[in-house]
Amino acid sequence: MGLTIGTDGTRHDGGAPLPGLADAVRILSGCDAVVPVVHGPHGEDGTLAALCDLAGISCVGSGLRAGALGMDKHVTKLIAADCGIAAASAVLLTAATAAGDRWTRGENVITGHEIDLAVLGHPDGTRTVAPALEIAGGGIFSYQDKYGGQADLRVPAALSDADRTALETTAVTMFNTLGCAGIARIDFFLTTDGPLLNEVTTMPGFTEHSQVPRMFAAADLTYPQLLDLLVSDALARSGDAPCDTVVTAGAQPRDIDAAPSGRAEAGTEVGGPPRVPL
Repeated sequence: MGLTIGTDGTRHDGGAPLPGLADAVRILSGCDAVVPVVHGPHGEDGTLAALCDLAGISCVGSGLRAGALGMDKHVTKLIAADCGIAAASAVLLTAATAAGDRWTRGENVITGHEIDLAVLGHPDGTRTVAPALEIAGGGIFSYQDKYGGQADLRVPAALSDADRTALETTAVTMFNTLGCAGIARIDFFLTTDGPLLNEVTTMPGFTEHSQVPRMFAAADLTYPQLLDLLVSDALARSGDAPCDTVVTAGAQPRDIDAAPSGRAEAGTEVGGPPRVPL
């Protein structure tokens, strides 16, 4: 069945009834792999990955544990602190002090450059780090900037070798420590005192405007090649053979001609993203 969700959140199903949970699992069970590109609760928080795991369906990306940890920004930064990774100074506001129905993490204002890195996991345990991306421009990074294609995204980010190495190493550390798989985007603020962790997104956006496809495209890894690597990784982790059918929830593939992808050791300038060993 075809289901389209508009930019305003309205669902268009052509009048066909939407399947219930049992029918959805049955439909997914007929696929070789699921690509759960769904933001927010019941999506990137590991819920869909857990459903696929219970149903015995290969699923691209991180499992329940990493998804849940990455979704909880306060817990993510507690874990980062144990790894010696800095974040903005913050205070945890409870439901009572925040005048809300749950706790809230309040962070000090940071002055610096926002630098994003994408880490791709491989079945052999190595990690590929795409060229870093900078979200340029001052002021507020608004919803329209992020999802309307108006953001000034610069790839590769202009970084010193020392900053690039520090960011790549930290990104891989967070990927491994949270137990991520497949793909994750790790965001930082680069300040005069060094990098500060902003967040870890275990299922980053995959639209034509999204950061991760742009980062890997800068390393000559096309959108179809990136999806192929992600699906192959999911199948390898589940012990399945190469697939014929893939379900991509929420992704909007781009028409890109295939091109060979380069490989290099971390820190080199050779074309293609560096592979960082564990």
